[in-house]
Amino acid sequence: MGPSSDGAVPSSTLLATYSGVTFTKPADRARVTSRAYKSDYLFEGLNSFTNTITIIDASHPRSGYGWYSNDSATFAEVNAEFVFGKDGTVYLRALTTIPRNGEIFVNYGSLY
Repeated sequence: MGPSSDGAVPSSTLLATYSGVTFTKPADRARVTSRAYKSDYLFEGLNSFTNTITIIDASHPRSGYGWYSNDSATFAEVNAEFVFGKDGTVYLRALTTIPRNGEIFVNYGSLY
């Protein structure tokens, strides 16, 4: 599904991928989550299809458009979420209808 005729994006639309270097092994995840590792574009989530904790470092500028989403100031502004696809890809999915030129807001989590 894509934008409506008015340019709005309907709820449940997959907006972008969140891609980059992927870490699934416990030793790699420990290294990435240490204070020594520096990146402003880390995603961590549980892939419910494989039951694997996955961390993605999307800090490379060509890693995709998912990293352009912003943290919301309040939960009420959240209009998108990160979800795993069956293929293991992490997608940014619209939770509500997002108007044309609307900003994408996700919940970065309590540690942010």
